[in-house]
Amino acid sequence: QDDCLRQLALGTVGRIAFCTEAFPVVLPVNYRLADLGSEPVLLVRTAPGSPVADAPLAVAFEIDGFDVVHRTGWSVLVRGAARRLDQAAQRGLPLEAAAGLRPFGE
Repeated sequence: QDDCLRQLALGTVGRIAFCTEAFPVVLPVNYRLADLGSEPVLLVRTAPGSPVADAPLAVAFEIDGFDVVHRTGWSVLVRGAARRLDQAAQRGLPLEAAAGLRPFGE
């Protein structure tokens, strides 16, 4: 778990996966790992109306790295329940933790 948290803390772009009515969807997102008390929290900023903003709350998130020359790599997979920031703020998550985080592609 410590190695995974270190890798998550170093990254800025990952992929979020969720199921729609028809197919699974995997999309790139900008993220930040925030230490907000008892456990780390992954923050993802989305644009209003984007597929990620409207995603179901059961999600998977993944980052990875590759060494093409040595044909090796690593991967971190996080699964769990997502919370929308406005709902998270109601639960005491400080909104400033997401300052400067932009939707992917902006």
